[in-house]
Amino acid sequence: MGRPALIGNVPSFAYENGWLNCDFQHGYMRRAVEHGDTAISPKQEAALGAFVAISNHPDVMLKMMLEPGDFQFINNRTILHGRADFEDHAAKAERRHLYRLWLNVPEWPRMPASQSTLVAADMARWDALAAQHRAATPAWAS
Repeated sequence: MGRPALIGNVPSFAYENGWLNCDFQHGYMRRAVEHGDTAISPKQEAALGAFVAISNHPDVMLKMMLEPGDFQFINNRTILHGRADFEDHAAKAERRHLYRLWLNVPEWPRMPASQSTLVAADMARWDALAAQHRAATPAWAS
């Protein structure tokens, strides 16, 4: 998309317009370092380790299992969340079917530019690719 494959220097926290935004994507940071797109100092490494340890502590973590028909609404910028590994069924008809929907709430301040790793052109390309995929996929296969 005209940018490095892995973006490593996105601030985890940004305070703008009276709104504290959090964008902590540890896996992306690790991959950016592993592929040489960024470097993390020993001090930054210690801070990341402390943040991960605190955020994974049972006293501040809520674990839940989504069941068929469940919905979960999360503000990505105020609640840290993740997914655990799972083993899916071999038969397609029995596999997990999960939808992701990104909503923009007009009353919320926009994401700070310093944390935005996607731009409108990226989203438009994804939409176009998804439309192509839908058009090429027979109705019986979906």
